[in-house]
Amino acid sequence: MGGLRPAHVPARPFATVSLDLITGLSPSGDLKYTAVLVIVDKLTKYALFIPTHEELSQEGFAKIFVERVANVYGLPERIIADRDRRWSTAFWRSVVESYGSVMALSSAHHPQTDGQMEVLNATIEQMLRAYVATDRASWAQWLSALAHAYNSSVHSSTSYSPNFLLMGYKPQTTAGVVAPQNDPVARPFLPSQKGETFVEELELHRKTARDAVIQAQERQARAYNKGRRPVIEFEVGDWALVNPHTLELVDVKGTGRKLIQRTIGPFEVLEKVNPMVYRLRLPDTYPMHPVFNLQHLKRYTPSDPKFEERSILPPTRDFLATEEYEVEAILGHRIDSRRKGNRRMYLIRWKGYDPTEDSWVSEYDLRNAPALKREYHAMARLT
Repeated sequence: MGGLRPAHVPARPFATVSLDLITGLSPSGDLKYTAVLVIVDKLTKYALFIPTHEELSQEGFAKIFVERVANVYGLPERIIADRDRRWSTAFWRSVVESYGSVMALSSAHHPQTDGQMEVLNATIEQMLRAYVATDRASWAQWLSALAHAYNSSVHSSTSYSPNFLLMGYKPQTTAGVVAPQNDPVARPFLPSQKGETFVEELELHRKTARDAVIQAQERQARAYNKGRRPVIEFEVGDWALVNPHTLELVDVKGTGRKLIQRTIGPFEVLEKVNPMVYRLRLPDTYPMHPVFNLQHLKRYTPSDPKFEERSILPPTRDFLATEEYEVEAILGHRIDSRRKGNRRMYLIRWKGYDPTEDSWVSEYDLRNAPALKREYHAMARLT
């Protein structure tokens, strides 16, 4: 089986976007909207919530995409989408025709979404459905308030709000545009009952939107942290191991009880960008970007002298990890409900390593040890 490409990292905002169509909503507004088109920038996490209809055609979608994305942020180089017939090769042709120009797209439509965007889209969908449930008749009118609440909230993976990352500043809210009473340019005005009612209604919907954002984020955090160890932060001078699997830097090979290298390193921590992001000192043989999210890192501790060293650095410039580790025994199993399909996980004892190095691996990771897996299944009476 060949190696996987390193994860794509966009170079600018709206160079890579994800699309998701949330359907089955109550008809809302004069146009009886029944769906929301969600467009998310992968770099900043900035999201557009656009009310639409489930029956939207490819051409209709292309028009929306050009007006709301291409004409404002430029045409993306890459689109992540799935599940819908609208996201097809014909879609790209429609975009180009609607844009009124001949454009060379640097990459074709890619039908698979990556895991990070799947999680983000799921969170946004939970937030939208919770918000719509509070006002089934007029949710479309206040959809922009929900988008503002989401884009003003700090995102867990970046530690910044999408608004700040996209625009470079925190947008002013209604509370900030009211002139103070001692401002010499402020003029007296007669209060308008309709105006006050509108502002009160606007603030109510903004509060509802903010509550929906918080609720969705808390639900996502609970699901993500269930069964996980507490977050470990690194300091400058610490040593860290890098997980080549989550970064898609591994090439699978080997048979029997051997598995591909579990970690590479150790590498010295040069900078703590924020509690979730770190800059490492990489040797010249690693042409990858030296800044990593915490999810790809593990704290390094020297091995017990009676055991072999854990990590071996791949020597080549293609940075494919080829060192393998042998499984001594399967100690147990569990069902990981966080993974799609409730996948089975196995607790592994590694040959030549002490019990503190026992770790959970997926059934897919054990594909090179079919005999050992069959033995364990027979003992545990698993099918």
